[in-house]
Amino acid sequence: MRIPKFEAFGVPICKDKVNLDKIKIHSEKTSTTFMAELETNRFNEVNIPHETKNYLTNIFYKNLDSIGLKKYKIEFGNMWENFYKPGDFQEKHIHPDSHFSYIIYSNVDKSNTVFIRPGAYLAECTHWSDWFSNELYIPCEKGDIIIFPSYLEHMVPKVKYSGSTIAGNIKIFKNE
Repeated sequence: MRIPKFEAFGVPICKDKVNLDKIKIHSEKTSTTFMAELETNRFNEVNIPHETKNYLTNIFYKNLDSIGLKKYKIEFGNMWENFYKPGDFQEKHIHPDSHFSYIIYSNVDKSNTVFIRPGAYLAECTHWSDWFSNELYIPCEKGDIIIFPSYLEHMVPKVKYSGSTIAGNIKIFKNE
């Protein structure tokens, strides 16, 4: 008897389009942060209008519904911009204290984000990576949004062109 192919413990990643005219974000100040010394307003005060939050919340519900979440509510978390210039990068990282994270490709021709396979270190130890990649690149362009579990490690290798992305976090709670 043949057992059909299936995947266990899949990681849901949603890709969608956004109307960049509906996404407003403003900060008076940026700083260089992370080991990469990337220019960002991640740790500064960022003003996000209610209209932007409402618009994005609807995008989140549409996409999270599509992966099977039921009876939940969303809490909008922090949101920030990252400003890249040639040679900039971002080291591997996760987004703690949230359930889902997102990246909006706001001022780039193509994405540079690379996602890392959960358990990549185990795959390296068992030589699994001799046959399968531990990295996933999802082609995105200006106006795309990627929504992914916050525990999913990701990075940006050195970029060749200037651009910016908007990133953020959301929490989900059971809605009884």
